[in-house]
Amino acid sequence: MSKLSERNRRRHCLWTKQQEALRAGHVRTREPRRLLRLRSWESDLEELRTDRLPLETVNRNPPAKGATKKEETKVIRRLHKITAEMQTFIDYALDNCLDDDQVLCNAFNISITRRDIKTLADCNWLNDQIVNFYLSLIVERSQSDEWPKVYAFNTLFYPKLTSSGYAALERWTKAVDLFQKDVILIPVHSGFHWSLATIFPQEKTIQYYDSQGRTDMECLNNLKMYIEAEGKAKKKNVKARQWKLEGVENIPQQVNFYDCGMFTLQYAEHISRKCKMNFKQKDMPYYRRRMMYEILTKTLISP
Repeated sequence: MSKLSERNRRRHCLWTKQQEALRAGHVRTREPRRLLRLRSWESDLEELRTDRLPLETVNRNPPAKGATKKEETKVIRRLHKITAEMQTFIDYALDNCLDDDQVLCNAFNISITRRDIKTLADCNWLNDQIVNFYLSLIVERSQSDEWPKVYAFNTLFYPKLTSSGYAALERWTKAVDLFQKDVILIPVHSGFHWSLATIFPQEKTIQYYDSQGRTDMECLNNLKMYIEAEGKAKKKNVKARQWKLEGVENIPQQVNFYDCGMFTLQYAEHISRKCKMNFKQKDMPYYRRRMMYEILTKTLISP
């Protein structure tokens, strides 16, 4: 057993004993419950970090036997470390002693309050504010020539499409040529579940990404009719009926009931860079914290 693994085992045992003692009332603490919860979360993040190779390098898929050096490099990725400075932002945003209605950041005509940020904590479901703000960050990044051109509809778009049809949405893209974009992101919320639909105008493809492995053909067909109506309104020769509709398989899947929003936004972030999706369920506590910092600073961390 490596030194790191042994150290983690001892830390875990100590933490478990402390928690058992606290629950049994054998140990008194002056620390607020918020700090205990943050420490538990820190423990999870620390375990995620120390499982990695040095420099926060992750080898998710070990290279095949006899693979070349170039092939080995393809399976290595790096996750940026949550620094002490970043943690300060996060702790302040999660402070239960402060007003939940306090606006922590404001951009894209969206205000993010402490209550909104807390949907990224622990096992909470993400709300519309967080989803819309993060998608807006992705769109803003795409303005650089370095990245594919991205357009994202907000969370009201798909319900409006299904309830009122194209006529109610025509003005939404009055100043936008969707057919010049590389990818269009559409968040879809059905009941208690988030998923992502995408339109690739250049490839003439509409796709559906779901962290529970489902495919919503009704959604794909609705978007096909929308893009055809949009083409007609913009006087473009768009034959969307010939476009490919696809429920994407072999993508990362959630193994709990609350991380669908996280997977949806990570699908969007990776698609916006045309990057392989090699994240997993065990990465979500890390991504929750990272996304808090990105939203609070209004800047996506460079991949």
